[in-house]
Amino acid sequence: MKNALREIDGGYVLHTWDLMASDYGLPQKRNRIFFCGIRKDLTEGKDIGVPPTIDLKEAKYPTTWHLLEKGEVDKKHYIPSGSRKTILTKPSNWQGDVNIDNAIARPLTATMSKWHRANQDNYYSESYIKGNDPYNRPSVDLENEPIRRITPLEGFRLQGFPDKYSELAKKLKISYSAQYKLIGNALPVDLAHAVIEHFLNSYLISDKEENGNA
Repeated sequence: MKNALREIDGGYVLHTWDLMASDYGLPQKRNRIFFCGIRKDLTEGKDIGVPPTIDLKEAKYPTTWHLLEKGEVDKKHYIPSGSRKTILTKPSNWQGDVNIDNAIARPLTATMSKWHRANQDNYYSESYIKGNDPYNRPSVDLENEPIRRITPLEGFRLQGFPDKYSELAKKLKISYSAQYKLIGNALPVDLAHAVIEHFLNSYLISDKEENGNA
């Protein structure tokens, strides 16, 4: 991909960044690779580095706890009793922990409605949701305590979308499964904004200033 972008027509000045959503204001461990380029005939290449990171503690939602719905939610979001043991138990041949109540969420997937194991998806206990320390994972009775997946509203928040998207989904009567697909396939908004702003400011704005057109 790099070679193609550097060679197509006159070629592009190319910057490639592997970035994490949690470094840009969203409490989610979600990596995305960005290819940002500008035609070589428009400007000279610049060493602009990666977009400046954001201190998550200063973000709207410093942890997942801050965005979790604290009131009553649809019972459909709670782990079904028949699937509970499977979801909360780690198979011997699988990688990753099965911790729930993560202050920084695992990557959101488009199949969140499928009840993946806890080492793949995000589940939260009543103890954590109703607690007051986002960074403390409480002791939980995994056999009996109510434990649920993130709701669509929480998923929209984790991806950086305003709450009105959840309200619109309800108004349009979009199923939970379809909402999770929309959320899981989305690009984290805050991350995308940081990349676009940094790239445009580094090239378009600085080039205008150098040419005296700002």
